[in-house]
Parts: sequence; C-alpha cells; structure tokens
Amino acid sequence: MNIFLLSISYLSVAVWLIPPFRQSKTRFFLYFLILALSDPVNIGSFYIFHTGIWTGNVLTSCFSLITLLETQRIKKNIILIIIYVAIIFYFLINSNMNGMRLLTGINLFFVLLLFANDFVISLKNNASINLFYIAVLLYNMTNFTKVIFSFSHIKTGFIYFYITTFFQIFIALYFSFYNVKNSKCLALFGKETV
Repeated sequence: MNIFLLSISYLSVAVWLIPPFRQSKTRFFLYFLILALSDPVNIGSFYIFHTGIWTGNVLTSCFSLITLLETQRIKKNIILIIIYVAIIFYFLINSNMNGMRLLTGINLFFVLLLFANDFVISLKNNASINLFYIAVLLYNMTNFTKVIFSFSHIKTGFIYFYITTFFQIFIALYFSFYNVKNSKCLALFGKETV
C-alpha cells in the first residue's frame, strides 16, 4: 500500500511539471509555474532544511495568490500585501503549524475566489462555459478542502489527500493540453463553441 501511495505522490510531482509549458503566453503562466515547482521545492526543503510541510504550502499558496492579482490591484494594495506577507513570515519564523495551515487556507480561498470571478466574467462576456475555468475551480476546491480536512479529520484527511492527489493528476493532464485560450467552451444557448 505504501508503494502505491508513494507512486501517486511521485507521479503527481512529475505530471504537474508539464502544465506550465502549455500555459505559457497566458496570464496564468506564473500561477502554473508555481504549482509545478511547489512540490519539488517543498520536498527538497523538507529533506535539506528540515522544514515542515506547511512552511512550503503557505509560501506557495501566497505566491500563487499574488500571481493572480492584476498589476493595478497590486499597486493599489501594496501596503496590505506587505503587511500580509509580514504576517506570513511571522508564522514561518515562529513555526506555528496551525497558523500556517490557516494562512494556507485563506490564500487558497482567495485563489478560489479570483478564479470564480474570472469564470463569471468569462461566462458573462462569452455566453459560454470555458472548461478551463471548471478544471481550475475543481483543482482549487480540492486543495481548499484538503486544508479543511487537515484541521478536522486527521485520519480521513490522509485518505482524502491521496484520493484528491490522484484526481488532480488528471486535472494536471488536462492543463498539459489545454489553456484558457484553447480550452473547449460550452455555449449556454445553442451549439458548442471552440
């Protein structure tokens, strides 16, 4: 059983290295680059620097969130962003695992909201459902629920982690072939569009 679970983990790490290539030249490239590098960096820092797994999760979720913000939003809210990053580093320095889990959950929730906002805007502007947004929303919902399960369901959280990681391999494969520009769109009223 342990070999099977390790295989899922390593396969997930390998498969998530592919999507940034397909996502290049889209506004989500940096987001997918951070996703691709997050597991290798987290695993490396865990073994080399003996950091906790939540240390890497809070940092990668924070950077993922920042990559999704538009430049004018960053400029407009730079003070709040700096304060938020300072809070994150406070928890990192003090090794407060529950605080890091909470911040990871908050970051992932905001990432989910930003993608939901993009989905609604796309839906409104195109009168069609871009399957890219459905896939990215599913991916982020599973990540957010992983954090929730880590707080409340220790035993089932472990099982849930591997089930969702297995599911997320298929999402990574989707992102390896499709991006926001070439993903299939389903028209709300009428024929399917490309």
